[in-house]
Amino acid sequence: MNRKINIDNKEIEYKIKISKRARRLSLKIYLDNKIVVTLPKTSNEKIVEKFLKENSKWLIKKIDYFNDYKKKNKLIVIKKNSYLKQKENAFKLVNEIIEKYNENKEFKLKNIKIKDQKTIWGSCTSRNNININYKIIYLPIKMVEYIIVHELCHLKEMNHSKNFWKLVEIKLPDYYKIRKKLKKIRFNYE
Repeated sequence: MNRKINIDNKEIEYKIKISKRARRLSLKIYLDNKIVVTLPKTSNEKIVEKFLKENSKWLIKKIDYFNDYKKKNKLIVIKKNSYLKQKENAFKLVNEIIEKYNENKEFKLKNIKIKDQKTIWGSCTSRNNININYKIIYLPIKMVEYIIVHELCHLKEMNHSKNFWKLVEIKLPDYYKIRKKLKKIRFNYE
């Protein structure tokens, strides 16, 4: 259940989560400004408002930080269960881009796997397999192309040497700009 508190003339919405495993009161703020106070099962909910007021400076500072962060970075909201629904769409997209950038079959690719990866967009194995994060379907096409080209180039150079980046640049001359924008993408789950 969502609750509200007024701190520094700002109405702040928060949620209380009661946990058997929690040993003390804790406070988390997420990128979308969702605030969760975790309470040990043995504690009384009345202490939450006092706890929030005692930590109000930190709380407001974090809320402001995340609001500023969202202005500078792109936040994409996706459903938690979207992997199974979007896996096939991601696979089709990856194949289309591979056909475009590997039409001469210069990159010796064996298999493509679509995965639900938490921290990476893609990876390449020494057996010439490529793993791609299904979340690429939520990205602009130029970023998706960069991710695929990046992994294709690893089929020739299994490192991030100058030779590797030259291969990427041949396929995508503006890769550096795309890469910089890609680093600013963050996901939030509903």
